[in-house]
Amino acid sequence: MPERPVVSVILVNYKGADDTLIAINALASLPEYPDQLEIVVVDNASGDDSLSRLQSSAHQITVVESATNTG
Repeated sequence: MPERPVVSVILVNYKGADDTLIAINALASLPEYPDQLEIVVVDNASGDDSLSRLQSSAHQITVVESATNTG
């Protein structure tokens, strides 16, 4: 049986930690990629508590902190 592909999903967050965390939870619960899903979140210089909330996520994600909001 062939290996399932690794899937990377990149989410951009700007002062929307609630929505981003909902998206992370939904992606992490997908049965198609239980171990092959990589979630990367780019925080676009939110300036609120988004960064710390995302870093505290219960799911294994990669958080990239952008110093400026580049859109």
